[in-house]
Amino acid sequence: MQNARNIALNVLYNIDVNGAYINIELKNSLEKSNLSSVDRNFVTELVHGVIRYKIRLDYVIKQFSKIKWNKISPYVVNILRLGIYQILFLDKIPNSAAINESVNLVKKYSNHSSGFVNALLRNVTRNEIKYPEEQIEYLSVFYSFENWMVKKFVDDYGYEKTVSILNSLNRRKNLYIRVNTLVTDVDSLIKEFEDKSIIAKKSDIISDALSVKGIGNLNTLDAFVEGKFYVQNLSSMLCVKSLDVKENNLVIDVCAAPGGKTSYISQIMNNTGKIIAFDMYEHKIKLMNENFERLHIKNIDVELNNSENVCEKYVEKADCVLVDAPCSGLGIISQKPDIKYSIKEEDIQKLSKQSLKILNTSAKYVKKGGTLVFSLCTFTNEESVHNVEKFLELNNDFKLEKINCYDEDNNGMITIFPDETDMDGFFICKFKRV
Repeated sequence: MQNARNIALNVLYNIDVNGAYINIELKNSLEKSNLSSVDRNFVTELVHGVIRYKIRLDYVIKQFSKIKWNKISPYVVNILRLGIYQILFLDKIPNSAAINESVNLVKKYSNHSSGFVNALLRNVTRNEIKYPEEQIEYLSVFYSFENWMVKKFVDDYGYEKTVSILNSLNRRKNLYIRVNTLVTDVDSLIKEFEDKSIIAKKSDIISDALSVKGIGNLNTLDAFVEGKFYVQNLSSMLCVKSLDVKENNLVIDVCAAPGGKTSYISQIMNNTGKIIAFDMYEHKIKLMNENFERLHIKNIDVELNNSENVCEKYVEKADCVLVDAPCSGLGIISQKPDIKYSIKEEDIQKLSKQSLKILNTSAKYVKKGGTLVFSLCTFTNEESVHNVEKFLELNNDFKLEKINCYDEDNNGMITIFPDETDMDGFFICKFKRV
């Protein structure tokens, strides 16, 4: 697995030094490699694991290092992170193997540091790690979340709930796909997967969804190329179900890229009616059109538009409008652990203001009796409930309407906490124009 560790190291280095995005960098590196599926999974585990627990790993390095942090090169830091991650979290790898492979790796990039790496990792295996005693700082280090984020969760939800949330966000959730019923059906795709030794299980929440294991490289599957499925979390599908779209509706998705929710709307409408999909970036529009073509979708018009600005030709024309607004993304940290470190405390307020502006603008497209759904892949009160309250104060021709596709009792608002289900953390709100 030496080659796998080397690839993981370079992915981490590019994330750390060059600001690369974890999922893009990992995908590109794996596609260029000739690794087996086992080694590809190992690289993914190492990269996601190190990013997921970066604060904790760095805390351990600093505790055992005799060299000042700013004197350790980025390659050596990431080799130490990889070694400590294997020691602390990967029980199937003997400590001796984790240490030896780390020493072999450092010899390629900083030979004079091999003794330092060897000694530090051995000390980690021999000695107890001393974590902070203060509660917030302890949670921040142990679960590897920024201090402000932990404090916010504790203030909003209490200590025990915060521990549960942090735990869940550090676990990778099951992979879900949406069966494209425009092309196939659930049972047929399950059978096709079984023939390729892919385990697929029906969801209890969304009838078109499957949880899948052993799927390997998605892009190489015939079923993917033929548009038979789309990778999508249950929370995202639930947003679309909340719209209650009907065939031949006019629907507007105002923040549509990459098009997962938009394409599900089309699927439910059976390729009838018209869907207008907005995005403000041309490269994202290109990606959406490619996705829609693969999925055999014919009723979506993609338009270049900044959703903060009113598009006059659609005012009071839409049966349904979906506002999947820009947000902090805290609910999908289990998928994208780098969000932990990229989002700043001041971003919450900025994003809240932006999403409220988009929501107020988008409400103008809803015709009388029409539906407006506001969704976010986060669960902070500022971005969700507080914005709903502000919206209703400014728009007295809208009222909350119960979301019928979800079993839980609700008054038109659902907060999905990541520790309560296998779904991503999400907020969904449904309005009716009266």
